[in-house]
Amino acid sequence: MFEGMFRDSAIEEMRMASAMHHRTIYMCETVTDDACFKLNYYLDRIERLDKHSGKKEPITIVISSFGGSIYDGLSSISRIEKMVEDGYEIISIIDAYAMSMGSALSQVCSKRYARRYSTILYHQPSTYQQGTCSELKIQFDELMRLWELMKTITKKHTLMDEEYLESLYKGNKDVYLTAEQCLDFGIIDEIL
Repeated sequence: MFEGMFRDSAIEEMRMASAMHHRTIYMCETVTDDACFKLNYYLDRIERLDKHSGKKEPITIVISSFGGSIYDGLSSISRIEKMVEDGYEIISIIDAYAMSMGSALSQVCSKRYARRYSTILYHQPSTYQQGTCSELKIQFDELMRLWELMKTITKKHTLMDEEYLESLYKGNKDVYLTAEQCLDFGIIDEIL
């Protein structure tokens, strides 16, 4: 029990040191409220330190994520987009895989890289709700709103067009992409 607690504490200390000293943030987990809180917290800390020093050096986010919560991911996407608009160079590196919301986090950065054998997944949003017909209709409407929002973000930051993204919806399929395919779609800028 104590060994696992020590390991988790040591990993968090390494992440904090990496973020504060090397300006590298590791997002190597499922996109959850805790994960996005940490990502946003590190970005905020770096930004506050930069205000004191008067500089805006690049920030790197290393991503290996199976995806997760759209709502939580959107909080980090909003944060990253705002920092880029404010003149920050935010670099993403897909280290092994960026699935679903993990790939969305990467695509909004100002420079986007992927390792040679990385895998990226795109698909339409999904939910596992239950309830009455009227409750499910509300959930469906919200899911469609989120799908439209994710398409807008994707079209803004990549070369994917409406037709291709709609084919994902109509085909009801997951699309796994190699680093080379991501380069062709403008999802990344370079393969490492």
